[in-house]
Order: sequence, then C-alpha cells, then structure tokens
Amino acid sequence: MKIPRKLKVGPHTYKVRRKKKIVDEEGHELRGECRVEERVILLQSGLKNTRLCETFLHEVMHAIDEENQMELGENRVNLISLCLLQIILDNKLNFLSLD
Repeated sequence: MKIPRKLKVGPHTYKVRRKKKIVDEEGHELRGECRVEERVILLQSGLKNTRLCETFLHEVMHAIDEENQMELGENRVNLISLCLLQIILDNKLNFLSLD
C-alpha cells in the first residue's frame, strides 16, 4: 500500500507526515496519531509493510470517526482498521486498477 502525503476525509484534507517519535499526553510512545484539529495524520518513521499499513488505516479510521461524530472508540477503530487491512491483504486488492 502506498501511503499518500495528503488524504481527503469528507470535506477536509489531512496531511500525512512521518515523525521519528510520537508521544501522547501521558508520555506513551505511539506508532501513529490523528490530530483532527490540525488535520494531520502522523506515522512513526521506520514502520514497514503491514505495520505501516495497519497504523495508517487505524489513524484514517480515527479521522473518519471524528469528522462524522461516530463515537466509535479505540476498540472499534482498532477492530475495523484490522479487518479492512486483512480484507485488502487477503484479496490482494489494488484500488488503482478499477477494471
């Protein structure tokens, strides 16, 4: 999966950035973070392959959740993003070739 530099979520455009270290308010290190107010998705530098895809989809789900006031919560966001990744990988889906 090619990770874009920008992503439209509803009417908003999110920047996708890599960052060496991402830390939450409690000081826990994160693999990714969605900053809705800033319209930025951060991904930890150095993530590879399925870990990168998993983290990207997880943060995209947070953006979708927040933009649409779905109130999914962390567990549902995690479950949906993992299921989507599994479907994409198992079925070798490539959304760029739509024929």
